[in-house]
This record gives sequence, structure tokens and C-alpha cells, in this order.
Amino acid sequence: MKKRCAILIVSAFVVTLGCNQSEPGGPGAKKADNKNVVTGSPKNETFRVSAPATTTTLKQGEKKEIDVTVDRSSDFKQDVTLAFKGDSGVTVTPSSATVKASDKDTKVKVTVAAEKDAPIGEATIHVTARPQTGESTQADFKVSVKGT
Repeated sequence: MKKRCAILIVSAFVVTLGCNQSEPGGPGAKKADNKNVVTGSPKNETFRVSAPATTTTLKQGEKKEIDVTVDRSSDFKQDVTLAFKGDSGVTVTPSSATVKASDKDTKVKVTVAAEKDAPIGEATIHVTARPQTGESTQADFKVSVKGT
């Protein structure tokens, strides 16, 4: 019984921390009639963006590399362009990246930097993901800027 309780608690903790995903984007994101013409089953033409679920901590003047991932559904076969924008004092390099439809690895590595005079406190990085057609989506993640 104790083992089951421990597993349940750990599972709930992992679910809470494990994922920071956007709403679905792509051509199938908002269509109720998105059906496969041959089988009649719903097409799975969507994607999501996964960003860090926990706050990234930086000192003023410090940089860290983080991953943002495009999670494709089975029928989604498009390039996705990611655009990054940070709050005042926090930058992301590169400011945009494209995940090609043919890419096996859909993880994008970006460098988040707090400027030397960045305001101390919490900042947000906004990630906008645009497919070639269909709905865009976005995800945000937090950066905590500490004094040097």
C-alpha cells in the first residue's frame, strides 16, 4: 500500500513539472470536419510546442542553453518557424528558427541571456510557432533574473 501511494505521489509530481506544452496548432487545430477522405477518421494534422516547465534561473550577465521542441502529430508534415521574444533585459539567440518537416530531431537549442543591467525578478520568454498553413500557437516560459 505504501508503495502504491509513493508511486501515485511521484506520478502526480512528474505530471505537474514535466511539461509546458502549447495549445495545438496547424491545419487540424480548429477544424471539426478535419477527416481523412479514405478512412473517415479524424486527421491528426496538429503540432504543439514544448518549452521548459520549470523556471530558468540566470544571474545578470549570464547565459544558458535551453531546448524548445516541436511535437508533431502523425499527419502533420509541415515546416514550423519558431520566433522568440523576451521581456526587457532578457534575450534569446537565435531570435527565430525553423524546424523542417523532414527533420528527425525537432528540438531547437537556443541561448537565453540576461543582460548585465537586466531587471531583477521574473521575466517571460514568448515562443510563437507558425506552420506553413493552419493555426499558429504559442508557449511561454519563465526566467528568474538574480543579481550578480
